[in-house]
Amino acid sequence: MSDNDRAASQLVNRAELAEMLLVDKSTFKVWSNRHPDFPEPVGTDERGAQFYDLDELLTWLDGRKIGKHKLLEDEPVGTTYGDRLRRSAAHRTRPSTVTSAPSSSAGEPANANALIAQLRQWPRSGSGPGFLPMAALALTFLNTTDPTALSTAVTDGPLPQLWSNVCDQLDKAGQRRGISAHLSSDLRTMRPPQTQHLRAALDLARTLGPVAARVLVEQFDAQAELGPTRYVAPAAVSRLMAGCAVGAVSSGPVTLYDPNVRGGELLHAALEFLGQAEVSIEARAADPQLARLAGLSLGTTGRPTTVSTGSSPWSRLNHPFATAVVTNPPFNETLDDAAGELRWSYGTPPQRNGNYAWLQLAVSVLEPGGFAAVLMPAKAGQSTNTADREIRKAMVRAGVVHAVISLPDRLFRPTDLPAAIWVLRSPATAPVRFVVARQAGERTATGRHRLPREVVDDIVRYVHGPSERVGGAETPWQGISVTGDRIEQFDDALEPALYLRSTPTPAPKDLLARARQVQHDVLMAVGRAHAVGKRLSAVRLQPSLPANWKTEQLDRLCDLRSGPTPKNLAAANRCPSGVRVISNKHLTEAGIVHDDADGVRDDIARRMQRYTVMADDVLIVRTGSLGRPVIVDAQHQGYLLGSNLIRLRPYDSDEFDPRFLRIVLGSAEVMAWMRSHSAGTVVHSLGAEQLAKLPVVVPPIADQRAIAEAMQAIDDQITTLHAALTAARKAREHLADGLLSGAVTAGIP
Repeated sequence: MSDNDRAASQLVNRAELAEMLLVDKSTFKVWSNRHPDFPEPVGTDERGAQFYDLDELLTWLDGRKIGKHKLLEDEPVGTTYGDRLRRSAAHRTRPSTVTSAPSSSAGEPANANALIAQLRQWPRSGSGPGFLPMAALALTFLNTTDPTALSTAVTDGPLPQLWSNVCDQLDKAGQRRGISAHLSSDLRTMRPPQTQHLRAALDLARTLGPVAARVLVEQFDAQAELGPTRYVAPAAVSRLMAGCAVGAVSSGPVTLYDPNVRGGELLHAALEFLGQAEVSIEARAADPQLARLAGLSLGTTGRPTTVSTGSSPWSRLNHPFATAVVTNPPFNETLDDAAGELRWSYGTPPQRNGNYAWLQLAVSVLEPGGFAAVLMPAKAGQSTNTADREIRKAMVRAGVVHAVISLPDRLFRPTDLPAAIWVLRSPATAPVRFVVARQAGERTATGRHRLPREVVDDIVRYVHGPSERVGGAETPWQGISVTGDRIEQFDDALEPALYLRSTPTPAPKDLLARARQVQHDVLMAVGRAHAVGKRLSAVRLQPSLPANWKTEQLDRLCDLRSGPTPKNLAAANRCPSGVRVISNKHLTEAGIVHDDADGVRDDIARRMQRYTVMADDVLIVRTGSLGRPVIVDAQHQGYLLGSNLIRLRPYDSDEFDPRFLRIVLGSAEVMAWMRSHSAGTVVHSLGAEQLAKLPVVVPPIADQRAIAEAMQAIDDQITTLHAALTAARKAREHLADGLLSGAVTAGIP
């Protein structure tokens, strides 16, 4: 069967097949050696991985029954490997499936991922970090700049010629847009397996536009690991910076400028705010790779765009032409010698650190009434360098600093450090707005933080709206406007938290209300602690081990299971609506605390039913910091067991209480036993088979429950004392404000 005659089919490699069939990858080598009719691979990638035609495999596997001892719970006797593969494949997203979005961009992210999945099946001789997202971005660019090219290039002819036609059209489009005349160099190293696969990829590309471009840029950034001076800003930060820069634009032609463009993400976000306004884009990239990335991405917007590279960033200094500037410059980089010879409006920046050079550049290119948003290190506003301090002072006096926004930490992929956004303007007489958003980040499944959309939009409205103070201690962010005179009192420091901490004392009635509330909170917390103390008085101590207590090996008392291999829980198997997975980070003293946004796909979860946890299961960490036992509650029943956990399920809870088991596993003696029986010299690792041998002293069930009640009383006392301590500390803070202002009197005899 030739490429042209074969029906379009999905291609799969051995690793994917092994996962779907629940067999070892070596099984395919055995089948191939023993059975001459086993299907031949139809292609390989640059790593030598072989790809098979799924339909051919299904036909062959339909003749191979699964052994009775290897059947899953829901598979009847007589099920073939073809049946299992067909069911697994049905739950996978087929690369040729197009999510239609004729009147909106809602389907673009899904189709962008589908296009990458399609291209991943194509054999290729070239590769590199971020290769596939860049290839998909190039096809997206071609679709938006010349919509007819993707259809006319594949009308008829041999497959190699059809793909060459597409690459030729891409080169022409790149030359017309001034990006490159050789955009297709990487794509020409790829080979579509069949004409149907080429048409399926181009069908997907025809659905993609600017939204998909932003998704592909983010994927390229994650895979290429661009580094601390070239990474792409996350979407929420991009939107916040864009809103600060263009949020006040009302009408007229707009010129956007980014003197250190990365993936074009900041300019994309600005276009969202500007809607259908007449916009032209100018950008400068630090190197050809970023120039190509930004050129392809911004080329999908349909706006006139110029992306240059090789020139000095200071070539546009003191030449006002931009309506708005958005930029993420390299932090703390040394300036070249030529920078010291330029005319800097607010002072010559120190050569060892160019942060204040980028700030001055952004202001100097603004037209009257324009705004700039510049990402800066968090500490730039309090730099003690003499030159930095003098520049900062001059900028405040000139009225070019409009706002400074402190951001949460862990927002940016390559660093955990926080940053700040400086919002600059053409000279004006107005106070500086300071925003503290350090606590506004929400934790994501990856452990990074993100800014919620509503927080971003609220801050943008504040930056360009009324200037009164907003927010308070209980809100995710706070804002305050400060005059230049007050900033001068703080040595011209531009650190937002400094001014929010130094704000005037609240009104006496507010202080009195706070004092009364915290006084009530302390009394309630102490009362709860006293009540728990009474429960502890019921605990009685005995001098020796009772005769009716016995010692049993743990596996005779409960079923133990280690978590699945990490590959089953990999990112490729996850989706927002999937079955949640409990891992070691979710186990706390208060129980299971789970707030991850994604889970394992349903088809994967069905194959992992034996790892589903139930209410009253006990979970412990088995790698690294061993132990931390918790009991699964009803809220987390049905979640999946994480790779680094062990699940223990008593055979009979009327004979072996889960609460008692949790206490046993958390005891110092058992913890020492687990460490001594674990593998690894640097990182402890304990399997279910080792833990199963743990000897456990087992009292009668009534005594187990009494012990559990006593230990629960102690745990409750710890919790209530912590609450009382927290309330007392809060009371001290608020009462001090009231007492020192005279709004509250001590009343102590």
